[in-house]
Amino acid sequence: LRPGCKVIGAEPANADDAFRSKQAHTMLGHKGPIDTIADGLKMPLGTWTYPIVEDKVDDIFLVTEEEIAASLKAVWERMKVAIEPSAAVGVATVVSPAFKNKYPDLKRVAVILCGGNCDLESIGGVLRGAGDVEKYSKL
Repeated sequence: LRPGCKVIGAEPANADDAFRSKQAHTMLGHKGPIDTIADGLKMPLGTWTYPIVEDKVDDIFLVTEEEIAASLKAVWERMKVAIEPSAAVGVATVVSPAFKNKYPDLKRVAVILCGGNCDLESIGGVLRGAGDVEKYSKL
């Protein structure tokens, strides 16, 4: 990694095993059944991925289902990019007040967007139920 480059993780609050593992400095599984629209992030960290997170990830943020849905809708509407809900977790993080307050001086932020795990049968309901997207006006 480039010196000075921060690696920030993002996770649904309903599937927070990486966040809790990073804080505890030990691999933790899920506390119970996982209910999140970000179905690509339902699997817990494994024995190969946990050490990478522990060693290379500087911070992990949690976002709500509502923030994920609003971010998904904003990217679909404003950027015309069909991302999956799991990719919207990163978008929700970087537009969150928590992220902006913790990293107010960041000038360049990159979010990895993907769309391969999008259930077209359920995505319409997610988009219809998404809240206000006004805070995404700069997308």
